[in-house]
Amino acid sequence: MFYQADLNFKYPVIERYSIAGNLGYSYRNFADNTVLVDLKSYSAGVDLFYVYTANRDLLAGYHFREEDTSRDSEEL
Repeated sequence: MFYQADLNFKYPVIERYSIAGNLGYSYRNFADNTVLVDLKSYSAGVDLFYVYTANRDLLAGYHFREEDTSRDSEEL
């Protein structure tokens, strides 16, 4: 099974600037974990857009992702 949820937004601050962001979650669940492990993934990001000219844009941003597997939580 595979589950995924994403939220993306973009907000114009003033004429030349806008802020965008995203949040995400995904979960991959395998029925037989002998070869493949379950995977959870969390992500977040924020971007600042600046309209430099009609043909050019500048972009600055930060994105973060964390992943967790079922193998990490098992005792060996």
